[in-house]
Amino acid sequence: MIHVKKQNRASILELLYSHGGLSRKEIAARLKLTPAAITLITNDMIKEGLLEEIGEELNSSRVGRKEVIIDIKRNKFYAIGVNINLNCTKIICIDLKGRTLFKHHLNTSEFSTPEELVKHTCSVIADSIKIMPEVKKECIVGIGIGVRGIVDNQNGVSLESFGMWRDNVEVKRMFAEQVKLPVSVDNNVRSIARGQLFYSKEKPSSMLLVKYGPGIGGALAISEKLFTGYNYRATELGHVVVDPLGVPCRCKKCGCLETIVSYDAIERSIKAVYSQRSTPVLYELTQGNFPGFDIDIIMKAYKGGDMTIRDIMSRAMRYFALTIKNAITLYDPEKVVLYGEVFENKDFLELLYDFMLDNNHYKDIRTLLVKSEYNGELDTKGPASLAIKHFFSNGGVIN
Repeated sequence: MIHVKKQNRASILELLYSHGGLSRKEIAARLKLTPAAITLITNDMIKEGLLEEIGEELNSSRVGRKEVIIDIKRNKFYAIGVNINLNCTKIICIDLKGRTLFKHHLNTSEFSTPEELVKHTCSVIADSIKIMPEVKKECIVGIGIGVRGIVDNQNGVSLESFGMWRDNVEVKRMFAEQVKLPVSVDNNVRSIARGQLFYSKEKPSSMLLVKYGPGIGGALAISEKLFTGYNYRATELGHVVVDPLGVPCRCKKCGCLETIVSYDAIERSIKAVYSQRSTPVLYELTQGNFPGFDIDIIMKAYKGGDMTIRDIMSRAMRYFALTIKNAITLYDPEKVVLYGEVFENKDFLELLYDFMLDNNHYKDIRTLLVKSEYNGELDTKGPASLAIKHFFSNGGVIN
């Protein structure tokens, strides 16, 4: 009975979070529970300070007393999200309304060991909480952490970070010992995918999330559950081998997609040929000083007729589109969600669509393949959703 009660509380919290305030009668109907049971459970949750009555239903044609609307106390509870990547570690604190209380960026490479990085990250979080009296530690539902590479999300262990730090780092234990809060850990791309499903109104039956920038990543969700694979290596799109004779990758294989399509790969290819003669349009745009990967400038050179740039970008996009098409063939998802700032560049997105349509029977590719409405937000808000999801699954109890 305790387990059933916990599940019912979790269902109520998830329903209210995704749909907004609802009447007890509506909650009962949606969850297929009796109104009496919902009244009993929600009254307890109101007494505990989890829920609150926010007014009466509007535009009701029903005769008699209007139903009272209840909702989560969204401004009372907070979640912290941390994204640990090769060059940057990002921290955010949000309330359940999605409002940002504080955020920080750290240079990951400044710390020689994961222990140093975790210790400093926890001290930044603790200091931020101290100077913000409205963020009470007892109302922080937990910390969600997204980590680059292969992650055992059951035990919170980074198994392989592809050059960021050593293997088998007990990230969950290290954070939990210092922050004394619930800690959830997963691969950073799966965390982004979970955030996409958690915050979006659309809940596709299956979703392939493709992250681009600075590397390539993928995550597969089926019925809103993330598929990890037996060894937590599922949907590592960036490490699909597309050119067996290609250059070595960080993962120790050769010719992975990342070695051709990543920011670094495209930047290296351009720098190798950058000159007034070979790349005249790009040379003029950058005044003889190519700053590195900048998709806006690169696409201007592409559209401006720089043949060398067109060759580099076409090769990268051909392999990128081929990998996505193969993933679609394997998984047949309802939606493919594109996440990354590069997709905000219309010319880049159109180029991808062009290569996706090349010899492809997907006539509705623009419906199947869609840009995330949360581009740039889910690096940290995705991991924060891990903490919120854990809080809801626990029936609204912080332990």
